[in-house]
Amino acid sequence: MNPSPGVPDFLSVGHVTHDLVAGGIQLGGAALYSSLSAHSLGKRASLLTSYGEDFVGRKTLEPLETVVVPAEATSTFRNFYENDVRVQHVTRVGASLDTAYLPAAWRKSGVVYLCPVLHEVPPDMGGWFSESLVGVSPQGWMRQWDETGRIRSRRWKGFEGLLRCAGAVIVSAQDIEGNEDMVHEFRRLTPIVIVTRAKEGAVIYAPEQTLILESYSANERDPTGAGDCFGAAFLLRYAETGDVEEAGRFASCVGSFVVEGAGIAGIPTREDVAARMKEQPLSVRRTSS
Repeated sequence: MNPSPGVPDFLSVGHVTHDLVAGGIQLGGAALYSSLSAHSLGKRASLLTSYGEDFVGRKTLEPLETVVVPAEATSTFRNFYENDVRVQHVTRVGASLDTAYLPAAWRKSGVVYLCPVLHEVPPDMGGWFSESLVGVSPQGWMRQWDETGRIRSRRWKGFEGLLRCAGAVIVSAQDIEGNEDMVHEFRRLTPIVIVTRAKEGAVIYAPEQTLILESYSANERDPTGAGDCFGAAFLLRYAETGDVEEAGRFASCVGSFVVEGAGIAGIPTREDVAARMKEQPLSVRRTSS
């Protein structure tokens, strides 16, 4: 879809992906989940991404204002398990997301979420959004892969300039496993650091306090994308209210819906979220930072 010249409420930057599953292809990518969440929550959502002619999700992107960097193929992942441990392979990789493709109006987006899956977002891109609340999901910079495509974790380096431009960093406990000390580095550079912990909730490190959030009750079917939707929801609600705790509660509720559906099917509306938040209080503990 060609973008209109207006300023989006929410801009997501990262690859949409094909995840090879039993029975075919499931759409994925943090940029996909987060931008669709923003749209479902009533925001004008845009997406800077890359995919090839093989991409099967064009209809899914129709609600979004999308700019596509052409690629020979769509980023594609295959997962399997060895001794109950997930092993992930990348079989195809889309193009790098050159800032030359970024419409001028999008540089004034209310919220920007930089969420790569395979190093596709240039680390200096955060500096292009001086008027925006910039959120960073570093998962894609914390991966490396060998000649067979097998993905392993790596320590993220060279992030200081990017994080100085960010208002929040959102990372999962799984992403930083073995490198938990990086949270202290993130906190030194960025006002808000969030570590999501799946069923155990999330920890929000803010300048004045640390919030430990439990999770909403949910009938989990598929956890894929829940953290990505949490990130989008937190940034949007924080931009609306300036209240870290309210944004955390809101984001946690959004995530609880996502795990109840398969893939993107679980993404809720704002009305869904408001009803669950009213019906089900969320426990939050606070400590001084």
